Amino acid sequence: MQNYLDKLQDWLTQWRIAINVDKSQAIIFRKWGVIDPPFQLTRFEDNIQWVSVARYLGLHMDSRLTYKKHIDYLSEKFWGRIHLAISLVVRNSPLSLENKVILYKQVLRPIITYASPVWGAAAATHMKKNPSYPKQNSPTHY
Repeated sequence: MQNYLDKLQDWLTQWRIAINVDKSQAIIFRKWGVIDPPFQLTRFEDNIQWVSVARYLGLHMDSRLTYKKHIDYLSEKFWGRIHLAISLVVRNSPLSLENKVILYKQVLRPIITYASPVWGAAAATHMKKNPSYPKQNSPTHY
């Protein structure tokens, strides 16, 4: 693998393409257990960090491809946005239904539809988790 990284480094240098080496990560995907990093990889004389969860284009991929970290992240992000928008979408809100739909389409729907194939590939145990609903003692009641 280091041989391919060296060839990539030569190609990037030849074509004068700059990359952010700090964002480079290495991960081993496997079905069971955890594996220790087999060897150290380097690019442009910097070590590449071995991780158990890699983030790529906003998608959190764990070494077993259960997508638990990604689903947890989306759940927190979704409920955080719900908390911000709840006063605008409740039944007695002065906002029109048309504007409520726009709010949903622009703020909430992109969160749950981004990387939507993950929902089909995710482990069933992570899909059945109870979402982080608002706490009962919070100042706003729904």
